[in-house]
Amino acid sequence: MKTLRTFALIGASLIFSFSSFSQNSPGRGAWLIDGSGLISHNLDGTDRNFFASPYIRGGYFLSDRLVLGLEVFAYYSYTNDLIYNSYVDLRPYARYYFGSKEHHWRPFAYASPGWQHGFFRYQSQKARGDSYSADMGGGVAFFLAPGLALEGTLGYAGEYGEFKPNQDVQLELGIQAYLERRSEEDKQIAPLLERGAMQIGLSGDGGWLNIGVYDDWYFSITPSVAYFVIDKLAVGGALTLAIAENNQIIEPEPFVRYYFGNGRLHPLVEAGGGFRFQLQAEKPNKLNINLKAGAGLAWFVRHNIAIEGLFYYSKFRLEDENVNNNDYLDLQVGFQYFLQSGK
Repeated sequence: MKTLRTFALIGASLIFSFSSFSQNSPGRGAWLIDGSGLISHNLDGTDRNFFASPYIRGGYFLSDRLVLGLEVFAYYSYTNDLIYNSYVDLRPYARYYFGSKEHHWRPFAYASPGWQHGFFRYQSQKARGDSYSADMGGGVAFFLAPGLALEGTLGYAGEYGEFKPNQDVQLELGIQAYLERRSEEDKQIAPLLERGAMQIGLSGDGGWLNIGVYDDWYFSITPSVAYFVIDKLAVGGALTLAIAENNQIIEPEPFVRYYFGNGRLHPLVEAGGGFRFQLQAEKPNKLNINLKAGAGLAWFVRHNIAIEGLFYYSKFRLEDENVNNNDYLDLQVGFQYFLQSGK
């Protein structure tokens, strides 16, 4: 119950924090965009791991209400030259927004068929197959700044085919970016890196999984915020709260980052860490610690939206006798979002 109350307080504080921001929604001719990527390599020679996972989603507003687009996800990994996994997922989708573009809150419905291809190898054993998916549901978007919306969806997700089929009910939370045509005046607005601006983030998911088989459930949310104490210097943190049937995780992750240069391209450096408290039923609680530092480049496609790529070095200290402490070198690519305080 305490964990559920904590989730409720986090949700209420997020809604209250963003209540002073609002913006009309995009319309015909706009683009819905999202994407991320991670390439990770374990530097520990006794347990060599490598994986890559690019993801991209794009959609076009054919009208003020209808969006058609495509999602692409891929995954590749190997472990100690023994286990190889590869996976490709293609999902065309449609969204239909209700209400007019003058509204700050807009509910929507979505539907998405999909095709997946997987290849798995363990030593001399191999498996290859195709599966198909069908997702449908609804959601709501709150447009809090030009090109930015807080978004939540709830829907059915089913997979069918040669690999193990499953049916889920899934909840997802996040920030969605949109790109529209800009006026010449808008193009002159400088990136939001001055004192008083904020960098924000939100990710969350959960649901009822493997319905009728295992009936698993979980929920996880990670809000993040950083405040620019001076021009180009942001100090902040993220907080992960996760709960499953017999496991709870609390992970604060403070960080600091600094941007260099002017214009649309900004080199940056970041340093931070995290403390993961893992609370397990009928098992000893655990505390895991990680430290990381990195450098990269931010490209501001809008004054409040940047595509960033960073190389990170991460060190994990795990309080688990069965898991080795590891060092990682990662390349992360994704979107960063910014707000001007009070605007």
